[in-house]
Amino acid sequence: MSPPSTTFRSALRSGRVLLGTLVTSDAGAVAETLAIAGWDWLFIDCEHAALNVADAQRLLQAIGGRTHAVIRIPDQSETSIKQALDTGCSGVIVPQVNTAEQARNVARFARYPPIGGRSVGIARAQGYGSQFAEYTSHANDDVAVIVQAEHADAVSNIDSILATEGIDAVFVGPYDLSGSLGLVGQVTHPAVRAAVSAISRACRAHDAPWGLFGLTPDSIHDSVVNGATLLAVGSDLSMLLSASRAARDQMSSANVRPRFRRFRPGDADAVMRLHREALESTDAFITVDGYYDDLEAIDHHYLRDGGEFLVGELDGEIVAIGGVAIHPGGVAEVRRMRVAPVLQGNGIGRRLLRLLEKAAADAGCATVELDTTVNQRAAQKLFDSSGYEEVRRGDKGGGLETIFYVKSLAPASLEPAPPLAP
Repeated sequence: MSPPSTTFRSALRSGRVLLGTLVTSDAGAVAETLAIAGWDWLFIDCEHAALNVADAQRLLQAIGGRTHAVIRIPDQSETSIKQALDTGCSGVIVPQVNTAEQARNVARFARYPPIGGRSVGIARAQGYGSQFAEYTSHANDDVAVIVQAEHADAVSNIDSILATEGIDAVFVGPYDLSGSLGLVGQVTHPAVRAAVSAISRACRAHDAPWGLFGLTPDSIHDSVVNGATLLAVGSDLSMLLSASRAARDQMSSANVRPRFRRFRPGDADAVMRLHREALESTDAFITVDGYYDDLEAIDHHYLRDGGEFLVGELDGEIVAIGGVAIHPGGVAEVRRMRVAPVLQGNGIGRRLLRLLEKAAADAGCATVELDTTVNQRAAQKLFDSSGYEEVRRGDKGGGLETIFYVKSLAPASLEPAPPLAP
């Protein structure tokens, strides 16, 4: 994204809403990602987060001027203010400014002479000396000085604080404010809301920008309605936590399983469990090599003989392709394939068959052999329409005639398997 076209101080004075979030991690990639995400400003928290001024400077370097970045310093000291500004940040947020005298000191420490007493140094803000004259000539006009009103005393003194020359905006700290009122963490309590309203009214009367922090967008909605324009919502790590939990919950609620999973000898118990689960949960079940009333004996036997099962999920239904034998001669043999009508009716049967063909081709097989009994007309129709050639008929037991099919898996004849439904 393009760098901001104006200074942060100018943006504050414009009256437009500025959307930001807290940076609490010292990982440069996190700050860089937030800048790329398009926030109007980033709030680097050196008061409550485990960040120092060196961490803040590295975060600014990662942000790379893509957006405005403001440092909340740990205290009101001259050293904290000058070190933060020398990193080249867009401004400072100073905590616990409760009186006009404190506000005057903050403004003085943040401005170069003759209007202030900011100490003159050569650091990143001055291009390490290469942009010294340019920076020092514009810093007083460009740097934003924001004081936090987060105590009952600040509410009482808000008019005199706002009358202080050099204070550009007020940022409400609702959590500390609630603590000063004996209501720790109760930021929606009527007394806390009343204090925030008193600050907002004073800011409007002084034509001063104001804003506040909220954990969620909903938590600051009323303040936006009341004229707040400097907004910080959540933090880098709170958003990571929220998104991670949401993804986990979505995956859990969807009962997500691997699309297709191979089972080999030694996995018989897992195969049996999935077979039983499928039989109990749905009629839309495909199995190979065996009858439903004797699955356990046949499947255990086949696994011991070196067979392989693919078990997975299609369109929310558990399916199993059992008895897929990969022979040394390059033939994938499917001992018996049943295609339930519900599967054939919505096209899953054809898609599942192509997935089987792809698995055989990936294993290096040139041919797929499969069979079905004469009473399985849905399967016969599927095989006939999918390029399979009937090669013979015979009796495999059970009193029903069996039809044997073969298909070549030459590259030219293989159609891509349709994608699984999300």
